[in-house]
Amino acid sequence: MQEYFGPPLAANNPFELSQDVRANENDVFGRNSAEELCTWTWCNPEEHLFSSIGLNYLFFESVGPGSSGRTSEPIHYTPDLELKPKIREIGEGLRARLSTGTSIETISSSIELIFADSNVYQLVTAYFDNWHCHNPMLHRPSFKPSSTFAPLLSAVMLVGAIYSTDEHARAARNCFDAAEEYVFTHESFRELYDPHSGSGVQPLQAAYIICILRQWDSHRGSRRRVRLQLYPSIVSAARSLGLTKLRHMASKKSDHAPSYDDWKEFIKTEEKIRLMAWIFLVDTSHAIFYGTPPRLTVSEMTGCLPCDDQLFMAHGPESFHDLSTLATSSKLCSVSRGVSLFFAQEWTRGSIAEFGQLNYLDFFLLVHALHQIIFSNKATYSLRFTKSAIECALERWEDLWNTLITDKVEMDSYKVGFFKYANDYWWLAKLLVRTESPHFEPKKMGEDFDHDSTAEVNSLLKRFASIALS
Repeated sequence: MQEYFGPPLAANNPFELSQDVRANENDVFGRNSAEELCTWTWCNPEEHLFSSIGLNYLFFESVGPGSSGRTSEPIHYTPDLELKPKIREIGEGLRARLSTGTSIETISSSIELIFADSNVYQLVTAYFDNWHCHNPMLHRPSFKPSSTFAPLLSAVMLVGAIYSTDEHARAARNCFDAAEEYVFTHESFRELYDPHSGSGVQPLQAAYIICILRQWDSHRGSRRRVRLQLYPSIVSAARSLGLTKLRHMASKKSDHAPSYDDWKEFIKTEEKIRLMAWIFLVDTSHAIFYGTPPRLTVSEMTGCLPCDDQLFMAHGPESFHDLSTLATSSKLCSVSRGVSLFFAQEWTRGSIAEFGQLNYLDFFLLVHALHQIIFSNKATYSLRFTKSAIECALERWEDLWNTLITDKVEMDSYKVGFFKYANDYWWLAKLLVRTESPHFEPKKMGEDFDHDSTAEVNSLLKRFASIALS
C-alpha cells in the first residue's frame, strides 16, 4: 500500500513550517520536513494532517502568518487621492464593530497600521503575488482598489498583510474579529439573500475571503463558527444569486475582438463562476476533514466550469480574442455532468471526449464532487450498495488524469496553485471507500458529525501509512 502514500512534489514556493513540524524533522518516509514539505501553519499539533504522508495541501489552511512569501521591503507608489475616502470608510466600518474591552486600543492601533492609504498597493500586490495562484477568483487586470467594494478591499488587504512583514501579520490577526463583523453584518451582504436586490458579487467575495482568513485562525471556536454559522450564509447567498447554475452566454465565433462591454461582461460572469467553484470546494472539504455535512449538492452544480486562466487574466478585449481563438478544444459543461458520466453504465470514447481538455482545477473540482458522494453514502450507511460504482467512478477519474495531466508537459505548471495535487485527494478518496471512515463510527444518540479537529482523519491516514511501511 505504500503507493497510496507517495508524497507529491514539493511546491516551488513552500510555505513556512510551523514549530510543531520543525520539532519533528523526519516524517515516516525519512524526508526532511523542514526542507521539502508545505504544511499548514497556525494548527494544533494533532492537526498536521498530511505532514508525514505527503497529503499536505488542504487549501484553506495552507498558509498563515509566517509565510516565506512575505515582502520585506515596502513598495513605493504614487499616492492615489481616490483611495483616501475608501480607506476612511474601511477604518470607520471596522472601528464601529469593535466591542468594549481591554484589547480595543490594540485592535484600533492594528486597524490604523494595516488600513493606511500608503499600504494599499503593497498589500493588494502581496495578495495577488502570493495567494491568487491558489485561489484565482479575482480578475487582477481590472482590480482597482479605489472602486472596489470596501469590505472586499479590506479582506484582500488582510490576506496581503499575512504575506507582508511580521508586524503586519500580527496586526492583521488582531483585525480578524472586526473584519468578520464588518463583512457579514454589512447591509450589502444581507441584501444578497434577496434575488431581486440586484446586488453585485463583491459582498460575497469578501465574505468568502474572510472565511478563509478565519480558517487560518488558531482558535477552534473561529473555525467552528465558519463551518456552522458563516458558511451556511455564504451558500445561501450563492444560491440566491443563482451561481450554482450560472453559465456564460453563447457567443458566435468572430474574426473581430469583442467589444469592451462584452469582454467586461464575460469577466464579471467568470468571477462569479470561479467564486462558486471555490465555495463548493471549501464546503466539500469541511465534509472530508471535519465531518460537517455539505450544504451544497453535486446535482445542483450545473454551471460552467472556470475557463482557462490565460483567458481569465487577459488584459483587454484584444488579448482575450487572441487567446480565445487558440482555445479550440471543448470543455466539460459542468461538475454535475462530469459526475454523471463517471457513474454512467457505459464509458465510451464519446464519454471521454465530452470532458474535453480538463486542467488541474477541473480535476480538483471533480474529485471533490466524488468525495461528497462518498461522504453522503457513508452517512446513510449505503456504501455497501454503491461501493463498486464509486470505485469505478474513481478509476475513470484516474484514467482521465493519467491521460490529460500526468503525460502532459506544462511549461508554466509552477504557476498552478495547490490544486495541482488533486491526485492526492483521489488517493484519499480511494482510502475512504476501502475503509471505515472515523466520521461514521457508531455515535451516541444525537451526537453531531461535525468535529473541531482533523485528528480523526489524521489518525486514519497515519494508521495506513504505518501499514504501508510494515
